[in-house]
Amino acid sequence: MSKTKRNSYELVIVTGAGFSFPAGVPTQGQLLYEIEKFEPDTMQPGGLRFLEAKEVVNDFLKTIFLRNYEKQGRQDDDFARKLGVIQLEDIYSLLDRAIIEGDVIPPFSETDLHKIRTSLDACIIYYMNCIQANITHKKRPLYEQLYQQFMLRYSTNWLTITTNWDTVWDDVLISACREKDFLVDYGPNIYWIGPDSKGGKPEPNRLGPRLLKLHGSFNWLACPQCHSIFVWPTKELGLRGVFDPVRCPRCYSGSAQGLEPRLRPLFLTPSLLKTVRNPTLRIIWDEAFCALSTTKEVIFIGYSLPIADHELRYLLRRGISRNTKVKVILHKNDCPARHDKNIQLYAEYRYKSLLGLSDDDFYYGGFESFFHL
Repeated sequence: MSKTKRNSYELVIVTGAGFSFPAGVPTQGQLLYEIEKFEPDTMQPGGLRFLEAKEVVNDFLKTIFLRNYEKQGRQDDDFARKLGVIQLEDIYSLLDRAIIEGDVIPPFSETDLHKIRTSLDACIIYYMNCIQANITHKKRPLYEQLYQQFMLRYSTNWLTITTNWDTVWDDVLISACREKDFLVDYGPNIYWIGPDSKGGKPEPNRLGPRLLKLHGSFNWLACPQCHSIFVWPTKELGLRGVFDPVRCPRCYSGSAQGLEPRLRPLFLTPSLLKTVRNPTLRIIWDEAFCALSTTKEVIFIGYSLPIADHELRYLLRRGISRNTKVKVILHKNDCPARHDKNIQLYAEYRYKSLLGLSDDDFYYGGFESFFHL
């Protein structure tokens, strides 16, 4: 079902947070607020550890980003609203810069900063894994209809490139593949973990639609030793990787001594210092470049082209030819007024600057309307 590696595709879909928003997935700007309001089931695995991690993160945010918060006697609801104005890019960029330079941010030591960053990762992954099973049910037919349209129009001659960590689109593709005993094609050197907890690469003739997740995924874990990426067909693996050790199926020798090499979550955080270090993920980026450079058409859905995505901006400028047809589908709230003095803050301005697009290349009715779903 999947096309051969390095073959050209008729259509490449590039999705961002706006693509998953109709399913109920919070945007990055909403995550801190939603995490603060979220009350986990402490009887479920990881529930208490999540609360501990959130306490570590909140202590850092109150101290560094919310001055005099404790002195003002604020209430919990007000704290959650305050978190809503803090950008994840600022938090991760600050932590990453300090960690890279070996700095401290008083009163937090270098060790504290590592713990804070790990705790923030854990909070995001745990929260998203907990809610995804419920938020996508009502809107799932919308995405299933979109998948059917792509299959009818392009057969297997299309693929998706995404910056999203969530598994809204994954679930649709996995379900469609399961009917034919296929697996989603996440790119080269990706291992699927089966019922026996062993990892294996699917046979080429069992690969379904291709989905290249450039920023990692909440159903992925990576080995720090062999750098292999492992996929579980449910969201459980990403959840376990936060609080429960999962040994690498390829590297673990069976010895009871120690937990390493232990699999780690793999998702690129929204940082201005974002880098693609995992060699397997780097190959996925190379595959994305080849697809973009040979396709006839690129459709962006719900992707705002943020400045922090400097690696992807570079990839898009290198990969997309001037002869490639480009369409950008955004929400009506993303549409700038032509007389707006702050037009440079809108996604349209960034697209025009980077790719030389015109007004006719933009559609502000959302993908549901564009594809008549």
